[in-house]
Amino acid sequence: MPKETLRRREQKAAAFAVRSGRAERRPIEPNEAQAFFRAIDARDAAGFGIRKLSVLDVDGLHEAPECIAWEDRITLLYYAAWRKRDHFVNALLKARANPSVRD
Repeated sequence: MPKETLRRREQKAAAFAVRSGRAERRPIEPNEAQAFFRAIDARDAAGFGIRKLSVLDVDGLHEAPECIAWEDRITLLYYAAWRKRDHFVNALLKARANPSVRD
């Protein structure tokens, strides 16, 4: 059996930290949030891995993109679900995003 790569070990450690509630998270900056919204629009899943999401507070409310006129602030999970991007929704749920966060 091949040896487990460093990247895979880091993924497993990040997933465990999230599941156990031990992950130290920081708020997402406004420019990062806008980049995440653009990535969801473009279907660019590169930044939605468990290693990246495990250090971010995925439940934060962010200024909504212009295409969402009925809400002022939304979560990444809300936007991904509204755009029907199942892959992003699943990644955010694995990172323990709370589906009930509202403004």
